[in-house]
Amino acid sequence: MKASLARAALANAKTVGGRLGNFVVSVACGIGVPLAPLEAERWVKGDIDPVSWFATGVTYVAAIGLVSSSSAILIVSLLGAAALAFVYGVNMEMIFAALHEHPPHQPPPPDASLARVAIEVMSVIYLAERSLIHLIDNKPFLEV
Repeated sequence: MKASLARAALANAKTVGGRLGNFVVSVACGIGVPLAPLEAERWVKGDIDPVSWFATGVTYVAAIGLVSSSSAILIVSLLGAAALAFVYGVNMEMIFAALHEHPPHQPPPPDASLARVAIEVMSVIYLAERSLIHLIDNKPFLEV
């Protein structure tokens, strides 16, 4: 009787540990690795260039949708990536217009706050979806 309880407790511990391990690996690969260049830039330069925020934001937002198991998240992420690319283009147009109108003056930097918000929102969505997949449904990382 004690042996079967011990085996059941060990199996449960492995399942919980496996679920948490799959979740941690998924978060490291899905959030940590793609956003590491931004942190590297902050570490090397002391700040993150707005162009880096937009470039990372467009690809990251699209990628989160592409790896999602939800078609709704895919559609929203692709629309979000397209919107970010559009906003980046509008920002660049304003900067080029400012350079032509006032050549000796420094143009205003593009506002990267929308890219930051998009990255944060998609990270939360990714965390929620991966929690469901790995912690609740107990799907291994490599089978998703």
